[in-house]
Amino acid sequence: IGGIFNFAHGELIMLGGFFFYFAFEQLGIPFVFSLLLSSTGIAIVSIFFERIFIHRLRNNFHAVMIMMMGFILIISGSSVLIFGEQDKVVHSPISGVTKIAGIYISNEKLITVSIVIFLIIALYAFLHRFRIGRALRAVGQDREASAIMGIDTDIYSTLSFGLSGFLAGAAGSLMGVLFLVSPFTGTFSLVKGVVIIILGGLGSLPGAVLGGLLLGVLESFTFTFLGTWAEIVTFGILIFVILFRPQGLLGYE
Repeated sequence: IGGIFNFAHGELIMLGGFFFYFAFEQLGIPFVFSLLLSSTGIAIVSIFFERIFIHRLRNNFHAVMIMMMGFILIISGSSVLIFGEQDKVVHSPISGVTKIAGIYISNEKLITVSIVIFLIIALYAFLHRFRIGRALRAVGQDREASAIMGIDTDIYSTLSFGLSGFLAGAAGSLMGVLFLVSPFTGTFSLVKGVVIIILGGLGSLPGAVLGGLLLGVLESFTFTFLGTWAEIVTFGILIFVILFRPQGLLGYE
């Protein structure tokens, strides 16, 4: 929407995990409120970065790209100094398993997936059913035409950063519940995200969902037979899609 690729998005996901860890584990705030606090906190951080730094260089793509890479180093280095190098464990409040079609799935994963599905549906509805969401999409499709129609493109660009930050915080929190909270997960999250959006089609929300599901299934399947070599599948898929279908599976909306 803002015409900017946020290279620091993975680091924001990592920060979301730490925000959630301190809210839930250290302060004892209930799970749902910790999730909301983490998401809101990262949204505020994203808005701050956009208004103070990115807004001034919006028309200079290369300067913004270099600045984003600098943010990666600043955020990751600061996280190690502040939070330490040790992984943090989030003790999930959700226990037990559920049997579905003969397969036992932990309730922890079921609840996490349910939250993700809710966020996807809410995001899609917001972008397509609400006036603000439609204005956001308009800015992403044609910034100049949107400005002519009276849309404040600067405000909506800031809003898009805040919204992406909110989702990054939620993603980091949920990853922390399922796995560990570590200052070194930012790059991993960014790489996976890039592969997913290219696979599904840049700018397509349904494509991102489809790309994420396909990548997850393929990695799980290949891990069974290839072990850690399954990570190669991620980059193999990326190269294949770029060569033979650069617009992705569903293309741009």
